Amino acid sequence: MDDSCAVCAETLEWVAYGPCGHRDVCSTCVVRLRFICDDRRCCICKTESNVVFVTKRHNAKEHGGRMSRSQRSAALQVCIIFLTQAYF
Repeated sequence: MDDSCAVCAETLEWVAYGPCGHRDVCSTCVVRLRFICDDRRCCICKTESNVVFVTKRHNAKEHGGRMSRSQRSAALQVCIIFLTQAYF
């Protein structure tokens, strides 16, 4: 996995992904594509997705291949905040 967004080439810090699991696009680009361009497809495989999750980029090499419980909890909180702000 590269450390940059597949769309804008900025360094990946926050990623957004759907059911296909591709985490190669930053959350900013996904939001722009979904809400400005009305394109709800994965940028990598073009799978249609009604829901996306936003989380901090996880580097498996740095964490032994797994996220800690606190990392998963933080990612979930960010996802809930993102979805709440996006739809209400």
